[in-house]
Amino acid sequence: MIVEVYEALKAAGAPEDKAIRAAEAVAESQTASKGDVLRLEKRVIRIEIMLAIVLTAVVIPLIKALLQH
Repeated sequence: MIVEVYEALKAAGAPEDKAIRAAEAVAESQTASKGDVLRLEKRVIRIEIMLAIVLTAVVIPLIKALLQH
């Protein structure tokens, strides 16, 4: 539960039970689920692989060019 949301709802005159449920709902909607985290991890891995490919494609020709002179 997000205490600030609960307190604001109580200060606005919301009943105790509704303020608690609303604050808990807001907290749940703002928390990343395990699926969200796994999806992000997969995207990060793909980005790392793409970065490695691009760096390899750029660095190897540069090294070859430097070694030929």
